[in-house]
Amino acid sequence: MSAGWLDKLQKHLQNDPNLAAVGPVSNNAQAQSIPHQIIGDNLENDQATGFIKPQLLNEFLHIWSQGTELLWAESLNGFCMMFNSESVAAVGLFDTDAFPRGYGEELDWCIRAIDAGYSLGVALDTYVYHAKGKSFSSTERLILKEQANEILNRKYGKKRLDSAGKSVRLSPHMTALRSLSDVFIKFYEDED
Repeated sequence: MSAGWLDKLQKHLQNDPNLAAVGPVSNNAQAQSIPHQIIGDNLENDQATGFIKPQLLNEFLHIWSQGTELLWAESLNGFCMMFNSESVAAVGLFDTDAFPRGYGEELDWCIRAIDAGYSLGVALDTYVYHAKGKSFSSTERLILKEQANEILNRKYGKKRLDSAGKSVRLSPHMTALRSLSDVFIKFYEDED
């Protein structure tokens, strides 16, 4: 973990009582990923960011994001989320009946939070490394994702789910951040 990550996430929640949850930028967090957006089990960012200390990327984000530290989102990656306790009291916890082993529970919660009038945010000033693939094998992960997608599609419909994924994935801020972080990482890679 990089220094200050927890304080920065907490600061975002304290600055906006309507913010239900916030998550960081990472190497393996789907739309929240740098230097490339992660789709599926792609580990390209592990190779790109593996030699750079997370603290260096955290400092890069802190400088880059000045003035736009928070990106409003319709969903967050569940590997690292900080919750506002009032929103949890209003929205409830993860639905462990529908998603007993994981995958899908965070998207379900995010949609319920938005429907309850709360907002969500990606902390563009915060980097947390995600060592993906430690909880489940690739086969298990694929099965869990398929099961979650079936449940989420029945509950919310494909159009709603597609919309939730696009808010961060297609954001001009994330597009710019991916491009700049790619250059930043390649610069440090060339220095080694």
